[in-house]
Amino acid sequence: MAVIALDLGGTKIASAIIDNDGNIRYKHKNLLSGRKGHDVGKLIIENINRQLEKAAYLKIPIEAIGLCVPGSVNPDTKRVWAPNIPEWENYPIAEEIKQHISNRSICRQRPQLRHLRRTLARRRARLQKLHLRGGGHRNRCRNSD
Repeated sequence: MAVIALDLGGTKIASAIIDNDGNIRYKHKNLLSGRKGHDVGKLIIENINRQLEKAAYLKIPIEAIGLCVPGSVNPDTKRVWAPNIPEWENYPIAEEIKQHISNRSICRQRPQLRHLRRTLARRRARLQKLHLRGGGHRNRCRNSD
């Protein structure tokens, strides 16, 4: 079994399929590009759908979906307050996910999904490619291994 982990930030959303051994089987990133409100919710759903399609193609059974948000989650309503995403003062992301996805979904605050973030960070450190950004332009450097 594996999980789909999504990390929503103020400028991007990263998603990955992570197996039981903590290996990233597939990953994807999108910039928010000024999206707000429901458009960010739609982008999350698109990322989940992309990961579910990839998991089906790779024949990886998905056990759960985890979403990290840059704010807080009301544990009763599962609504999100994310101050750096416009129109996310009381956003019903869990409801939207449940309406579109038949798998078991998880909507928690970032500290409660710390293990998923640690796994992503460990795997990210092992990547062959490094992407460096700064000075208003993009530099790329590759490992020589």
